[in-house]
Formats: sequence, C-alpha cells, structure tokens
Amino acid sequence: MFLASLLLIACAQSTAGSSKEEAATATSQRGPEPGATLSSAASGATGSAAPPSSSSESVPFVAPFGSPWDSRDSCLAHVNAQQRLPRAAKTARIASWNIRWFPDGAPGNNNRRARPTDLLWLACAIIWTDLDVLALQEIKGSDHAVEAVAELLRHLETLSGDEWRVELDSCPARGRQHVGLLVRVPRVQMTHQQNVGSLNPHGGDCTKQLRPGFGAYLKFPGGLDLHLVSVHFKSGPDHRSYDLRKRSLEAVPEACAELQDRATDLDTLVIGDFNTMGCRKCRPTRTMPQELVEFELRASQLSVPFRRLPSAPACSEYYRGHPGLLDLAWLTESTQEKVRQVQISGYCAELGCEKVPRDKLPVAYTQLSDHCPLIVDLEDTDRD
Repeated sequence: MFLASLLLIACAQSTAGSSKEEAATATSQRGPEPGATLSSAASGATGSAAPPSSSSESVPFVAPFGSPWDSRDSCLAHVNAQQRLPRAAKTARIASWNIRWFPDGAPGNNNRRARPTDLLWLACAIIWTDLDVLALQEIKGSDHAVEAVAELLRHLETLSGDEWRVELDSCPARGRQHVGLLVRVPRVQMTHQQNVGSLNPHGGDCTKQLRPGFGAYLKFPGGLDLHLVSVHFKSGPDHRSYDLRKRSLEAVPEACAELQDRATDLDTLVIGDFNTMGCRKCRPTRTMPQELVEFELRASQLSVPFRRLPSAPACSEYYRGHPGLLDLAWLTESTQEKVRQVQISGYCAELGCEKVPRDKLPVAYTQLSDHCPLIVDLEDTDRD
C-alpha cells in the first residue's frame, strides 16, 4: 500500500507540474544542534575533492559560491551555473545515501529532536553530484513521508528538466525504515524491481522491523547492465547486532539467486549502509576496521564471490563528531566492466574525515543527513 500510494502521489504531482530502526536507541545517537559552515568546521578544509577527469556533459568544477554542502543557496548557485561534480565520459554513476530518518530526521512522528530534511537542498545535492541512480536507506513510510518523496521528485524534475522515479521495498509502513532506488529516467532503464528478502537475517522480507534488500535490473545507454541492490544492515555495537550483520552478508549468494530468477546476469552491485561499526561489547572486542576486514574476507569466500570497492576518503558518516565508514559498495568478482572511480562526497570529503567538535558539525549534517553520498563510477560498456 505504501508503494502504491507513493507512486500515485508522485505521478499526480509530476503530471501537475539502529539500532537506528529501534527508535529509542536511534534517538540517543544524535548530537546537539550543529550550525557551522564547512569553512569553519575544520581547519584546512578547502572544498570538495574533485576527481581529475570531467564529463563532456559537466562544466569543470569551480567554486565561486562556496561549497554546495555549505548551504541550500550555495548548492543552488552551483546547479544554476551548470556546475556538477565531474565525472569521466562514458561512465554510469551509481550512488548510495542513507538520508537520516527521511523526511523528519528522527524516528516517530512528533519527536522533539527531529531535524527535518531540507528537501530542496537534498534535491540540489543529488543534481550537483550528477547521479544516474541513487540507492536509498532510512526512508520512512508514513503519509508525511510519501508526500515528502513526491515533493522531492518535483524539485528534482524542476532542477534537472528530467523525469525521476523512486521505488521502495513493499514492507508495511508503520514505524519502519525503507530501502529503495531513485533513478533519473532518461539515463537508465530500471526493471525487475523486487524485495530481496534473504538479506533480512530474521528470515522473510519484513520480519522483526529489519529490512530486506531492494533490487532492480539496470540498463545504461552505453551497454552496461547489472543488478543493483540497496541494503541497510543491522546497526549496533553489541554481539547480537554484529551476528545479524554477518548473517546478512552470508546470505548474499541467496540474494543473487533471487535476482537471477528475474533477470539472468551475474553482474551485481550491492551498495548501502552495512553498519560495519565493530563490536565493542563482544569478547574479544572488534573495532570498526576489524569488522570491515572480516567482511572483506567473508565476501571473497562466498559461493558467489564479491570484492569491496575501496572509497576515498575513508569515512562516510559522522557520529558525535567522530567519522566512520559504514557505507560500502561490493561488486561480483566476475564483473568485467571497469570501475572508474569510487568516492565519498559531501561534507565527509570536505572535512577530510577529521574529528570535529559536535557543536561545529556542518549545517548539512543537520539538514541533510549524518551520512554522506557514496559514489561509484562504472565504465558504461557491456563486456560480457
């Protein structure tokens, strides 16, 4: 019902013109109101680290307006000047972004700690990063969220002149976070959308408030085609949460089998928030880097082997002023298409993953998300 309502509202408006998933834990993980701009948040922050090459469709990066992550107005100035995050020609750009409890910024409907998502700034940031597809996490399913997604689509279409489409998992909406995919319709064909229930470690698509993956088959103009799965693994530094994440990872081959039932192609990119935060309550304890190394080893030994695509800089979110790497991309080892670049954008890149006082976190942390976009550029050809 949630997905049906979302599509109806989105279409109508287009025509007219952890444990985060456990609310009490999630609300305790938010720091005080930040308000610094990026220029004042950390010494030595000089702007977004842009890749060396640029797309023929993108104006080379210059910054007369400050950073697009400083404010909504700065972002709009960049976009209105036709400036985009550079990308190489003949590439497909796939990204992932956990947008904190979209659109309220906190669990529940009347949370006093809520920091609503700035929808216009979010749309502007998506346009500036020049995405073709965005894997989404932490999307609420309330009526208010459905309306906010429709408003986001309207902003995206106004800023880009293109049609956009969003689809989310079909789990019952109440109190739940959803995963899904947002696509720029003229740039990519999306088919075979489906819940990937094997990635919920409790068994069943929507069991016990944890999430399935959400997958689709994508075809790009240059010939690249592959399965894409958006995921959001269990959050928490305790042994139970750590074990549930491990079980989700070990279920990836089963997830691939689910995808193959709809479209026969082994090429698969699994991307999203893996919550590899370590396990400080385990004995022995495991740090965040240790859990990531364990993930990499297990993924390489699966019956369908995957390799992690290392990203730079080495963080994708901030928690109480401390940077961490939770958002990851994994590609089947058999995939022949070349990975051109994997980067973390947003204020994470501009802060250089340095620790920041909680009261100096940038405005984008409050008004967009505690996570930053993870961006994967793949060669847009078909080599298989």
